[in-house]
Amino acid sequence: MAGRRRKKKSFSNFLGMVTIAGVVLILLAVITTKTNSLRLKDAEVAAREESYQAEYDREIERAEKLEEERIRVQTRQYIEEMAKSRLGLVYPGEIILQPRN
Repeated sequence: MAGRRRKKKSFSNFLGMVTIAGVVLILLAVITTKTNSLRLKDAEVAAREESYQAEYDREIERAEKLEEERIRVQTRQYIEEMAKSRLGLVYPGEIILQPRN
């Protein structure tokens, strides 16, 4: 009888080890899948971040150009040029010569 109990106990141990190994393999598969999924998401986020950074840099450059333009249009020279070219205004005694067509 002692031999039977030993066989039953060893079969029970073997079945337990197989079950544990199966659970470990399933967990390993789940972890691997999730890791790959996170790596893909990380790559997408990095690409999106790079895109946003490039857009931000373009907007900073645009803001700088607009500020330069704002300062330029407030100068006396610009105001005079616009008054002459768009409104046809001249200083008293100033003569504007236009080419013949």
